[in-house]
Amino acid sequence: MSGNKNLIKFGTGNSKSIEDYIENEPTVAPLTDIIELKNEYLIIVNLAGSKREDIKLKIAGNCLIVFAKSDMNYYWKNNLILNENPVGHFYRKFNLSSDINTSLIQAKYENGQLVIKLPKFEKPKPKIINID
Repeated sequence: MSGNKNLIKFGTGNSKSIEDYIENEPTVAPLTDIIELKNEYLIIVNLAGSKREDIKLKIAGNCLIVFAKSDMNYYWKNNLILNENPVGHFYRKFNLSSDINTSLIQAKYENGQLVIKLPKFEKPKPKIINID
């Protein structure tokens, strides 16, 4: 990628920002589960049909943005008999809690699901203070 982290390069050689896609093309909110564990949160995002290289995560302020480009030509050039899936690029924005350590966020994409691990900051342990 170029020096601008907001640009997305897909196979077409075209560079667009996430915002360009959101403003100029149809987007849909993917189905999502959020789970709180002892030391982290998990966000599980269903992005069926998306390729790993077409998925982008971005932290902007206290928000996590998930974006996945979809091949909408599939829908336009095929004679679909029934289409129950929303058509558009996937887009979802999450407000992040202040207890999330954003520098340690990890993501894995497998079988159409993006799993994002959001580690919590370690809580300070009790400390005994000696009195002189």
